[in-house]
Amino acid sequence: MLDPVTNGFRKLLSTYSHEYNIKNNRSGSLFRPRTKSICLNDEVILINKSFSKQDYYLNAFNYIHNNPVEAGMVTNPEEWKWSSCRFYKDLRLNSIFNKELAKQVCGL
Repeated sequence: MLDPVTNGFRKLLSTYSHEYNIKNNRSGSLFRPRTKSICLNDEVILINKSFSKQDYYLNAFNYIHNNPVEAGMVTNPEEWKWSSCRFYKDLRLNSIFNKELAKQVCGL
């Protein structure tokens, strides 16, 4: 399941970079360092045995939503326009995110 998602982001960023470079008469990468991802599977979670599986997922979930706050872009995670945090806090409806799955996996 990760491969199509990773490939989708690769295509999106590559296409955007290509078009941006043409429009601005430049070449090279726009995004540095390269986008990284780690599949949160049992093998990765077992490396850090101080967390339960559910705690590990919840920490990752919160880490992602708090990135704009840590970067000083907003004061609260729900203020970030592009975050799914607003959906999970019932401040936005009709999202592509699966709240029931998040509840099940993270114990929300």
